[in-house]
Amino acid sequence: MAGKRSKQSVKPTRHDNNHKIRISKVTGKPFNKQNPEVRRHGPQRKHIVYRYAIEQVLNLYLDNEEWLTAKEIAYHANEHVSNFWTQLSTFSVGAILREYEKDNLVISRKKSINTPKKYKALKKITKHKTKTL
Repeated sequence: MAGKRSKQSVKPTRHDNNHKIRISKVTGKPFNKQNPEVRRHGPQRKHIVYRYAIEQVLNLYLDNEEWLTAKEIAYHANEHVSNFWTQLSTFSVGAILREYEKDNLVISRKKSINTPKKYKALKKITKHKTKTL
């Protein structure tokens, strides 16, 4: 029977002003679409949350004129990251801070070969804004 569809493969829809509205097979009610103008439901993406956490730490220590290592930044930034997610490491913090260095938001210094690199924010960082975590 070429060209005929079975009844199970047809998705239930309803026509409303020339638009198809998907209807739930279980409840029989139409699905509510998310408004694309507002933030999507669910958690933020990890790379956004990680950058936001690092920005919070750098902005907190901005007034103290204190230099922080990547290990210290990762420790304090992990307070803003869910325990169910992969925690920030010194390597991932360094990778994010290199981008901030390129944009002249952060400066770094390294005294000698055996000492870790230290970072300091030049001004308040608001590169990645999020409404909620």
